[in-house]
Amino acid sequence: RDATGLDATLKWPNDVMIGGKKVAGILLALSAEADAINYAVVGIGLNANVDASKIKIEREEGRPPVTSLQDELGHAVSRLALAKLLLEKLERYCLVLESQGPEAIVEEWRKRSSMLGLPVRVMQRGRLQYSGIAADINDDGSLRVRTDDSGGEVAVVSGDVSVVY
Repeated sequence: RDATGLDATLKWPNDVMIGGKKVAGILLALSAEADAINYAVVGIGLNANVDASKIKIEREEGRPPVTSLQDELGHAVSRLALAKLLLEKLERYCLVLESQGPEAIVEEWRKRSSMLGLPVRVMQRGRLQYSGIAADINDDGSLRVRTDDSGGEVAVVSGDVSVVY
């Protein structure tokens, strides 16, 4: 958003979307104990200056198409400026996490979510587990889905979630 002016949104749990197309993904691996995080490793993949039509990926049902910043803007972006801004933002949110706790970050996540209020399918291990409405993102980061079958709600902590159009 800040680097390009594009309307980037978040698809739970770890995708960055522009116009319904995936432009970036974030992965996290961590080592934790009951009361402490020993370390966290963050991996961020961002399609910057690439022709997205040349990206060869296996398209599974429900997976969004891909795009790049270059495709969306019509011109290349400075990867150095983009990396600098990304690291500055990452540092800022680490400080917010330390000073205000995860709730402040989750609130920002909610504001930028592309899924809340929409019908979704939740796949886990290649199988449909739930379908319903993406109701909210809980303070622990799980996605709350109001299920079609019972009208109850489930907290989804892992899986692939796609919007049903």
